[in-house]
Amino acid sequence: MSKTGITEDSLQRFDIIILKKPDDPGKKIIKRIIALPGEVLDSRSGALYIDSKKIEQPFLAAHLDPGDLSPAKLPITLKKGYFFVLGDNRPASLDSRHFGPVHMKNILGKAIFRYWPLSRFGLIK
Repeated sequence: MSKTGITEDSLQRFDIIILKKPDDPGKKIIKRIIALPGEVLDSRSGALYIDSKKIEQPFLAAHLDPGDLSPAKLPITLKKGYFFVLGDNRPASLDSRHFGPVHMKNILGKAIFRYWPLSRFGLIK
């Protein structure tokens, strides 16, 4: 168990997490878990695949390409303790496509409540 009480097994696909920014560990960023340890992540024909199964991402805006994972080197098999994370605003997100998979030790916690924008105030689902 980590010092935050979060374990590898307690994290699930699409959880929103807070993590240390890889190039500046004093700062924190928020990203969504896309792939879990042991899974194979790939992208083809504008779709995201995990272990050869197409993954739907209903939380993305309709105009975003859910399968565009450039510049990530795919396919990628995640090692034990590593997670592939992406931002929901893919065109402007610095995430695992750029800095690679995130190790469990860099995950600080799960985001469970949103206070901004006020129109979306409340629990994160």
